[in-house]
Amino acid sequence: MIASGLDELEALALQPPLTSSVLLVRGELAKEQLMPKMFPFYNPEEHQHILRLLETIQPQAIIAASRRSPETAGALYPSPLIEDGDFNIPSVYLTEEQGLRLADQVGKMVLLSSQAWRIPSSGCIVLASKGQPRQPRIVVCAHLDAKIGTPGALDNASGVTGLLLLAELLQDYTGRLGVEIFVVNGEDNYAAAGEKLYVDLNQGKFDRILLNINLDAAGYIHGDTAYSLYDCPPQLTATIQQAFAAQPGIVEGQPWYQSDHMVFVQNYVPAIAITSQMIQEILAGIAHTRQDTPDLVDPDRLVKIAQSLCRLVKDLDAQQT
Repeated sequence: MIASGLDELEALALQPPLTSSVLLVRGELAKEQLMPKMFPFYNPEEHQHILRLLETIQPQAIIAASRRSPETAGALYPSPLIEDGDFNIPSVYLTEEQGLRLADQVGKMVLLSSQAWRIPSSGCIVLASKGQPRQPRIVVCAHLDAKIGTPGALDNASGVTGLLLLAELLQDYTGRLGVEIFVVNGEDNYAAAGEKLYVDLNQGKFDRILLNINLDAAGYIHGDTAYSLYDCPPQLTATIQQAFAAQPGIVEGQPWYQSDHMVFVQNYVPAIAITSQMIQEILAGIAHTRQDTPDLVDPDRLVKIAQSLCRLVKDLDAQQT
């Protein structure tokens, strides 16, 4: 069986379950990776509707002829349409071109072999802080995980390196403004467990966070380092711009919404995302692939980022009364 559009999927859902059939999903239905069923931070109703229909249809397995979708899947192609440990129908994926050839075989017998396991695991998020717990604080974060099969240099070993550099620069910091370094675990996992745990730990306390700073895909050898601001009031914006203006090679860039700073923005915390001016190039050709190697990271750029953040922390601390 084949489904290319939502109307075709809805029609199949009105029939008896396809428990002895393999369903090929292609076209508009496979235009972008579907968000996991239980993902708490971004979960379009259209995606959830598609997943509910697939569970109603109950195919023996799903073959997805996925389109390129750098915003949700990075540069990996083909990429999985469904990457969700809470979804129980086996699924595999292939390119659009392979999907076209397979569509010509509709109605024929198919042998599909897929080896996959659910492996229970546990991990840690790491928090390091300066200052008293009840003080207003800056939270600087980066995720330490990566997709399977990629070295993960830009996504996101470079961000974690930036955190370590900043921690070293702030080792003697004694200001009134609290500083928390948050190493996120699970950003590249369907369950986003690290982010969910942090949100749970800070329920009712997000108003004590003055600013979030998120490092993701920073230090790329091409283009400048770029920062973007989210819900920052005028005085805070001016202080941030002044701190970064002192460092050549760091510029204000375009906003992007696919990383951990959005967890803070959704909880009404002003935020900065620090990445590369060439982030779209990274998403389209590097992220989540074997090409994400250490030679693409310029260590000097990470040093400049850490130095600018150290200055920003001290400038904001000087404004505390």
